[in-house]
Amino acid sequence: RLFPQRPTISDAPEWERLLATHVRSGGDCLITEEDAEIQELLSGVTARSDFQQPSTPRLWIKPQALHWRGSRLQVLSTDGRARMAHLPLVGGSNLKALDLALNLVINAGCCPTQSLATLPLLEAPTGLLEPVHAGQPYGVFVDRAASAADLTELLNEARTLSGRRILLVVGIRGSTTLEERQA
Repeated sequence: RLFPQRPTISDAPEWERLLATHVRSGGDCLITEEDAEIQELLSGVTARSDFQQPSTPRLWIKPQALHWRGSRLQVLSTDGRARMAHLPLVGGSNLKALDLALNLVINAGCCPTQSLATLPLLEAPTGLLEPVHAGQPYGVFVDRAASAADLTELLNEARTLSGRRILLVVGIRGSTTLEERQA
């Protein structure tokens, strides 16, 4: 099950509703992203297992064409056959993260066929090279790059996607400490 958006920690009743729906529909496993807010929310829940990335990860997706409007890729099934898919995910880093997530989910015991079938339902991740579509003939992205290294990676991705001039607007969260601003 893919949730249309991730509630924030302040939306505890919404989390409770989503998780209760998951359990009522037969779900007995929950895989969450590594996120401080989610970890805090689930801090009282005892994990049934803590699995790691498999020692030899399998390649589930092969990028074919990256564009600022999305990515065309081959999705490899367990029998080795490939299907073409178009996803709204933008950039190689998001596709690498998707492949890592598929390895983790399938390694945790989820059905590969069902896991791969959810790919067309994916939406671009919020704040991670997130495309903004407003009818413009060029790419506009929101990214929460938090360091110089993140910003460098973002610019490299943008250059790969656009091949044209890049305009960059940066800002900083108001709650950022002096040490974080200098990093």
